[in-house]
Amino acid sequence: MTKFSEIESTLAEEISDLISEYKTMRGELQNRGDFKDETYYFFLTRFEEKIVKTVGQKSVYGANLSSAKNKQYSSQGPIPRNAFRLDAMIGILSALKVSIINGELKPIGELLNASLFSDFLEMAAYLLEEGYKDPAAVIIGSVLEEHIRKLCIKNSVPLDFIDPKGSTKVKKFDVLNADLKKSGVYGVLDQQNLTAWYALRNKAAHGHYGDYDKKQVELLLQSVRDFITRHPA
Repeated sequence: MTKFSEIESTLAEEISDLISEYKTMRGELQNRGDFKDETYYFFLTRFEEKIVKTVGQKSVYGANLSSAKNKQYSSQGPIPRNAFRLDAMIGILSALKVSIINGELKPIGELLNASLFSDFLEMAAYLLEEGYKDPAAVIIGSVLEEHIRKLCIKNSVPLDFIDPKGSTKVKKFDVLNADLKKSGVYGVLDQQNLTAWYALRNKAAHGHYGDYDKKQVELLLQSVRDFITRHPA
């Protein structure tokens, strides 16, 4: 039997509850003609949020969700087309639940980490568009720093060390970066890039705003996104 992580168990239960809520609502209607637009968009939003936040828009589930939203159905009596669309989405949610239960997805923790980091990077992108390069650089650097920590945990690379006095100390970013390279998680080019990216983050965090420009922060954002995609944690 597949052993659930707590996250996977919670997600499967949340999907079950969402499906049950929809089916209960549908059963309480006198007929399918009572299916109003507000009901459709209420459940559409919740279905889409659950699927995209769990596995991403570019997954097969996200692609099928887009297909279900855009599918054209023939009218059948009082049954509105939007009811058919939500029924199709219930099938997608059910398939997602089965995949979680069977352990067929990549580690859920990685998916959630990627989703969370993506939200912060979108915030940074918005700040850049509005001309706030400095807070954007700090946010991007913070995402990078936390991602490196999670990569260390994933690959059993210690986050701390014992100093000569016997005290436990937290390793600095450059040490973790070097340890990950030594462990074969990524190569020397990535290591060198990470050092440069984190240096820009430090300049922003310490107020050296004239040492870099907006274009460099835009490149930092693009580079960190690419790195997180290539090395999920």
